[in-house]
Amino acid sequence: MSASLTSAASATTFYFDEATYFSATGAVAVPLPNLGNVGSTFSTGGLTFSSFGSATDLFSGTSGFEGTFGPDFAPAISGNDLAISGPENFAIDFGSSVAAFSFKAFEPTVSGPASPFSGPTCNAPCFDTSFDISLFRQGVKITNVTFFPFDDTPTFLGILEPGGFDRVVFTDLTGTVDNEFFGEFSAAGLSTVPAPAPLVLLASCLGILGFCRRRRNF
Repeated sequence: MSASLTSAASATTFYFDEATYFSATGAVAVPLPNLGNVGSTFSTGGLTFSSFGSATDLFSGTSGFEGTFGPDFAPAISGNDLAISGPENFAIDFGSSVAAFSFKAFEPTVSGPASPFSGPTCNAPCFDTSFDISLFRQGVKITNVTFFPFDDTPTFLGILEPGGFDRVVFTDLTGTVDNEFFGEFSAAGLSTVPAPAPLVLLASCLGILGFCRRRRNF
């Protein structure tokens, strides 16, 4: 697996290796607070999370639900995690335009009910879930990618869009209610990200087909 993928149609680069992404972007981690059920929206570190569609409550950490989930939804993801009731449909709005953004996702394959001793579970029948991840700038979609998290292991995705974006929308394409968890978010402002060199962009075009597919809106 190569470290990143860039389409010839745009300057958007998708990274699958954390070290390469952070070296290229200088992104800063945005930890999630341990708040538990926060309803349909909450803000932290300049990011505003909100659910939409048939998704309902967001959970930032397991506070108040440790008896059901234990101290963490997905211990393999560092820090507190994001969980969503219903299909995992949620958006992240940034306080100002950013050039880079990353996260990790965890898709469990254990279908039993959640408990403090079971580890991460689907809490429902498990499905292989895919997500549409769309980037917006001032209300206009500029690009999107189809994301397939690996089973039972944290899956990293970093995105670099030098033209900037101010909103990311995650849409659960499977539309099922089994659990996936998200965490280790990061972002980088427009002024902190150097323009990628042409040679790097050329090299990054190799591989990764099947892990994600991208589309570009002009």
